[in-house]
Amino acid sequence: MAMPTRHPHFVSPEPWYRSLGDALAAASEQQRAVFLQVGRQSCGGCRALVEKTVPKEEIKEYLDKY
Repeated sequence: MAMPTRHPHFVSPEPWYRSLGDALAAASEQQRAVFLQVGRQSCGGCRALVEKTVPKEEIKEYLDKY
């Protein structure tokens, strides 16, 4: 299983898996849910989600529950 890396398109402090299979395997092993983000590099909304929304402390706390 591959280790998480930085997001391939955006600046993000969060670990990201490039492969859905690797993410699902890690989630199963850690008994956690998967946050699936689909987008493209030129999408402003995608960039805002990854760079501004997910790193917010209250969002991180919420995602860490699952």
